[in-house]
Amino acid sequence: MLSVFFTHKEFQLIANLTDEEQQQKAFFQLWTVKEAYLKAIGVGLSGSLTDIEVTLNLVNHPELLAIQENTNAVIDWSMYHCIPVAKYIAAIIVNAQIPKQQINFWNCYQG
Repeated sequence: MLSVFFTHKEFQLIANLTDEEQQQKAFFQLWTVKEAYLKAIGVGLSGSLTDIEVTLNLVNHPELLAIQENTNAVIDWSMYHCIPVAKYIAAIIVNAQIPKQQINFWNCYQG
């Protein structure tokens, strides 16, 4: 079932994690980037999630690797991964080169 949403490499990345909590976190990290990209291009979840390839870097943050198997296509996009509140993951993707230092978000959660 995961192959509907993830490329083979992404599926292997999730499957190779040692515990269920890590797998679940990786699933949502990859998913939010894919969903953010599809929304940015205006197709939403009607688009193909497997057209976007994402990985986790050495500090377990998602990175956009390829768009429709084209690694050069990601150069035109900026991606920012954030945790707006505990147990939530978000991703912001824009079709422009924006340094991460220029992307800000605020937390209005009061709990």
